[in-house]
Amino acid sequence: MTEAFTLGILEAGQNRAEFVPAHGDYSDWFERALGGNPDRPFALHRYAAHAGALPGSAAECDGYLITGSRHSVLERADWMNAMKSFVVDASASRPVVGICFGHQLIAEAFGGRVEPSPCGWCVGVHDYEIHIEQPWMDPTLARVSLINSNCDQVVAAPPGADLLGTNPDIPIAMMQIGGNILTMQPHPEVTAGLMTEVYEFRRPDIGEAKAERAIESLQGPAHSAQVAGWLANFLQR
Repeated sequence: MTEAFTLGILEAGQNRAEFVPAHGDYSDWFERALGGNPDRPFALHRYAAHAGALPGSAAECDGYLITGSRHSVLERADWMNAMKSFVVDASASRPVVGICFGHQLIAEAFGGRVEPSPCGWCVGVHDYEIHIEQPWMDPTLARVSLINSNCDQVVAAPPGADLLGTNPDIPIAMMQIGGNILTMQPHPEVTAGLMTEVYEFRRPDIGEAKAERAIESLQGPAHSAQVAGWLANFLQR
C-alpha cells in the first residue's frame, strides 16, 4: 500500500457556522478535493493558523497548503506575519501551495504586492489562460474554468515568480516560485452548492446584478477536479 503524503493544512480562517453542517470547513474541502485517488493518498494535518497554531517545524509534514479566508491579507495581522515567516522557512525543503488568501499571503511573503481588486468582487466561474505548461499539469489544459470569490488580488508578482495563468480581471492568477511554491487565486476546492450560498449571503457587498450572474455561472462547467489533480501532482511529484 502507498504511504500517505502528510499535508499540513494551514487554516486561514473558518467557514461561517451556518454553512458548516451542509458543506464542512476549509480543510474538509481540500480533503474532498484531494482524496479522489486511492493510489495517491493524503493524510491531512489541520493547523488553525488564524488562531496562532503553526507547525513546530517544516519537518512535521511532507508539504503544506494555505487555505482561503474571510480575512484580508491587507489586515496584516500578527498571525498572518507568522504564517509568512513559516512559509518562507518551509518552502526551502517542502512543497507549499496557496489558494486565494494563501496565494496573496505567499506573494507578499516573497516580495510581491496585494491591493484591493479594481473590479471589486470577482465572483463566479472565470476562464484562465495557461501560459506556461508544467509537468505536473496532467491533464494538460490550455484554458481552465474555475470558481472565484475575492475582492483583493496580487498586483505585483514576487521577483523571479513564473506567471502560469492569467485572466483579464486577475492578471496574476496562478504562479510558481522556484520549484516548491505554487499559488492560485481561484478555488479548485469549492463546490457550486457552497458558493451559491456564499454569494447569496454576500449579495449586499457583491451587488445584486453581479451576484446573480455569479450564481448563474455556477451552472456551467468548471475544471475543479482537474486542477485539484494538478495540486496533488505538484505536492507529490
